[in-house]
Amino acid sequence: DVHTGQVVMEELKRNDSAHFIRFLARLQRCIPTGLTIHLILDNGSSHTSKATRAWLKRHPRIVPHYTP
Repeated sequence: DVHTGQVVMEELKRNDSAHFIRFLARLQRCIPTGLTIHLILDNGSSHTSKATRAWLKRHPRIVPHYTP
């Protein structure tokens, strides 16, 4: 949160889409419902997998921004 400095983080045991999606679900629970969540992501496979893209499509308040 740029206004409060609050950071939501989690050390992922594996860098795969299943673990990443669980983290995204945690973000949804931690951040008030009325807010849009903007994520800055690289193009790693866990961020761009079919499963991750499908999950993000079903959760439109999370907006991914991919670095070049």
